[in-house]
Amino acid sequence: MPTAFSSATRKRSAACFPQAKIRQLPLDHEIYRRFFAMKATPHSYMDSIFDPKWQRHGLYGVFEGGRMIALISLCGLHAGGPAPQHPDNGLECMKMTVNIYIYAMTR
Repeated sequence: MPTAFSSATRKRSAACFPQAKIRQLPLDHEIYRRFFAMKATPHSYMDSIFDPKWQRHGLYGVFEGGRMIALISLCGLHAGGPAPQHPDNGLECMKMTVNIYIYAMTR
């Protein structure tokens, strides 16, 4: 997660949860298939401009004692809402957001 946002998030997580570990979730993690089957984390794109450097980022879990206590996304999901996004990914962003919500509520 080499971005200013991710660096700040790591620092904040370490301050709040000193024992926590952050790791990227594999594509076979349950969160990708909790309700909708997802092959990857979809992205919304600033000003609808695709930038391939962001495509490699998936979801990151903050784990403490073997339990995920937070989720970090660099994907700009915006719940498929009004944020500028690639026209093909709005629905996919909403599906991923539903998966995240259902995963969180059933833990």
